[in-house]
Amino acid sequence: FSVVGSPPSPNATDAGWWGFAILVVVGSTRARTSSGLVRLVALVEALPLVAAVMALTFAELWDETVTSPLPLLARISALMYPALYVTAAVLTLQAMIGGALRRARTPGLGVVLAGIVGQAVAFIGWSEQLLEDRYVVGETLVDPLFTLGLLAIALGAILAARTPERPAVAVEPGRWGGALPSVTFLIILVALVAAPFGESAPAQKAVLAVGALTCAVTLIVRGALLERRQRTLLAGER
Repeated sequence: FSVVGSPPSPNATDAGWWGFAILVVVGSTRARTSSGLVRLVALVEALPLVAAVMALTFAELWDETVTSPLPLLARISALMYPALYVTAAVLTLQAMIGGALRRARTPGLGVVLAGIVGQAVAFIGWSEQLLEDRYVVGETLVDPLFTLGLLAIALGAILAARTPERPAVAVEPGRWGGALPSVTFLIILVALVAAPFGESAPAQKAVLAVGALTCAVTLIVRGALLERRQRTLLAGER
């Protein structure tokens, strides 16, 4: 596409990039357990992160989206990239802090996370340039960052392959599982308070408010599910 020109978006390449991020998201939220309740807790811990990322992304790029000369589908396509890749990066970090990957002690995992974060940062800049119809291949740091992010993911995979993997063990929800969702909830509240005044401010504030409400509800549900799990384990112990 850099040589012959890119077809209108969305196209098959967009679907491939989105599919990669979606697979990372699905892999990060899987819980190694036979308990449906524990799997539900992992899902509920992921929901506030997804809601916060979506709200912050849309609020940050709202003005560029509204004023963009691109067709509607192309604008939606451009917004999908930062939303999906920031979500993938945040959920991978969540899995390392309080999820299924918290017992993994391999340097490869950190390198893969750095690569995904690099992709997310690149897509944020790329999406803004696309929406403003000013992206030119190779003129900014976006393209080198894409390349470095992909190389980091590949290097992390090689390092992980060289490190013996521990046997899969069923684990209970980690005590730090709610830390990152709580932090993102606070970030979205700060963004809501600091949102600028102007013609587009009501729409941005509405997006942030929906994200904050979703975070709050899911954090409450998480607490209720963990209490129920604790009662089940105590009953079994008795």
